[in-house]
Amino acid sequence: MMEHLIGDFKGRNWTSAIYLNLLWHDGGKIYIMDNHLAASWCWAQKLNLEENYTLLHVDRHYDYSELEDIQKNWTHWIEDKFNFRGLNIEECQVNESNLGNRTYESKVFRFDNYINIFEDLYEEVINEYIFYTHQESPSVLGNKIETISEQSFDDLLDSNFKQEDKRYILNLDLDYFCKGDGEDFEIESNENILKLAQHIKDNINAFDVITIAMSPDFFVPVYGDSDWGKANRVLEIFTKVLDISFPHDEI
Repeated sequence: MMEHLIGDFKGRNWTSAIYLNLLWHDGGKIYIMDNHLAASWCWAQKLNLEENYTLLHVDRHYDYSELEDIQKNWTHWIEDKFNFRGLNIEECQVNESNLGNRTYESKVFRFDNYINIFEDLYEEVINEYIFYTHQESPSVLGNKIETISEQSFDDLLDSNFKQEDKRYILNLDLDYFCKGDGEDFEIESNENILKLAQHIKDNINAFDVITIAMSPDFFVPVYGDSDWGKANRVLEIFTKVLDISFPHDEI
């Protein structure tokens, strides 16, 4: 099933904030990637950009930043009313970025700005934000925090998304199941992972697009390394329940 790859698989590398080693599409509504930075590119390919959507963001992190240095990465897109629908994701990525006193080749999409980019380029397509996170560093949200509904894992499992008057984007990061750092690091029990996988399956028709990030960098006790094996094993729980023919043995 490697024919479903978008671009090349670059190997089990560190993803950091800006690298994309894997982007895979099942041919329908589901995209799987190692770094969530590609999620909004997928949304632009799949959604009806004349409609309104509720974003369900299930992630350890907010993946959103009001920090000025990060926002500079895509201001030229806003000015040019850039539309990345139909473009190869690699065509959208190269950019020179300034951070402090350093100038370096960066990427436009990062793991903490892709939601910002989408809402700036496609205004009002997302008109409701429901976040299920660990609520780490909420200061990065700036004023955005006023428009986000923050809910718990239990709220997520209790939610019925089969509402005819709503359309949903499901943005799932597997690092949601990774807790703590260092000696306190642990991965959530398979029981809760299975519960969420089954809940997604029960509501599958409610989602117009599902973007799943493996985030192997966060399956380790200390950031700076990655564990693709652990991330792949958690992903396999979802692919089995959702009946996705993902090539686990080739990744």
